[in-house]
Amino acid sequence: MNARWLFLGFLSLALPLQAGWVIYLPEPLPNVVRIRYASERSEGYASFAEALKVLSSSGRITNLDGVIAFSLLAEPAFQQELFAVLQRDAPRELTEALGSAGNMHNPKMLQLQDPFLKAVLATPTVVGLNTALTPYGLTINKASIEKLALPKIETGRRFYGSLWLVVTKASN
Repeated sequence: MNARWLFLGFLSLALPLQAGWVIYLPEPLPNVVRIRYASERSEGYASFAEALKVLSSSGRITNLDGVIAFSLLAEPAFQQELFAVLQRDAPRELTEALGSAGNMHNPKMLQLQDPFLKAVLATPTVVGLNTALTPYGLTINKASIEKLALPKIETGRRFYGSLWLVVTKASN
């Protein structure tokens, strides 16, 4: 199975017109293409689907190995999606994590990690990414995160971490 990584450090599809999608070609890796989510609307393409279309027309869609997006978890809309899915699918784990300090080494945060990863895949944002990838024979089948934390902030709690999704060729 040919796995590709879709990095989702911090992005949101809920507000695609307020951000941009930049095609990134790392110089030392000639056969690698990445799409980077930028929080500035003036950068890149207006939507993930548009960036994929450009990659496809250039013949480089098969080289796409990741989408770098350091804005997802900072987006309030994506935070709301995550909390809604977790409240529906893992209410006990979420409640216990909210009652903890929320640091990444806390046992309650460690027990939230698997439900969190499942919740990421079930968010409307990630479902939308998957829908955009489908015409190109790609699918998102797994999420992974490093340093998952849920610290207290002035307005409540929010998730932090380095999040990515695995993209593979879709099975027929």
